[in-house]
Amino acid sequence: MNQITIAEAKKLINDNENVLVLDVRTQEEYTVGHILESIPIPANELPLRIHEIEEYYDKPVIVHCQSGRRSPAVVLFLENNGFKEIYHMYEGYKKWR
Repeated sequence: MNQITIAEAKKLINDNENVLVLDVRTQEEYTVGHILESIPIPANELPLRIHEIEEYYDKPVIVHCQSGRRSPAVVLFLENNGFKEIYHMYEGYKKWR
């Protein structure tokens, strides 16, 4: 698992137009605030919605939740489903703001 800080995530987003920022928080959390152009798929819904992000199998994917506790399981799920370049923004959205 590639652990990255918020500063590293911001650099990756700014330097790469093909990066996916995957927000695995609840829809309610996402509605309150989110990273611009992130895709919201709650962690518990990802197994049924993975087809929505399949175009990112070979592209950078930054995964985050609110505090960094839910997202590691999502990173593992993506790795097990063939995603190649996954980054875990371990500090979470609460520190992004």
